[in-house]
Amino acid sequence: PSAALLAQQLAEVSNTVNGGTIPNPLTLFVDGRNKNLATTIAEGVDFQGNYRLSTETRGDFSLGVNGTYFTKYRTAITTSAPVLNQLNTIFNPLRFKARASAGWTGGPVQLNAFVNYLNSYTNNLATPVQKVDAYTSVDLRAAYRFGGEKGLVVAVDARNAFDEPPPFVNIAQSANGGGGFDPTLTNPVGRIIGIHERDEIVRVRE
Repeated sequence: PSAALLAQQLAEVSNTVNGGTIPNPLTLFVDGRNKNLATTIAEGVDFQGNYRLSTETRGDFSLGVNGTYFTKYRTAITTSAPVLNQLNTIFNPLRFKARASAGWTGGPVQLNAFVNYLNSYTNNLATPVQKVDAYTSVDLRAAYRFGGEKGLVVAVDARNAFDEPPPFVNIAQSANGGGGFDPTLTNPVGRIIGIHERDEIVRVRE
């Protein structure tokens, strides 16, 4: 609507704005309502592969890998705004991330190892712009089944088993975390060991 009509409607509803008097003439209107105007253009590949080998004398072996490779990630805040390439920048999708696994099961014993990889990316919120290092962590799991197939299973998980610190990211502390690390990708706590019984955590310690 025109500015004149907006002024008329506003005057009919109330003669004060935040406890003050409406200026005459009105020079600025701000529409603070949320609107879904953004555009996202994303292209890439999700992949997953698994291999399993069973032997009579040496147990069962398994290998697996899954991940994502983005080729394009562009955004615009409105339909008329410029389209920006946001791929591989902070708080946006990484170009490449993956998780590989290897496992062995022999009788009541099961062992698993997982390798997590995040590629390096750009922190364009810092001045000067920062190149954040790639990050690799390892998770380990050991489980033992007591009393046959329907028996009690006790497992020990070690997340970030080698206590690899996250790469430094030059951002300030906020309500969502941060302050030297990227809370959307990494955990600053370090190694976490959990003991599980029938897939339920019964005790956790750092």
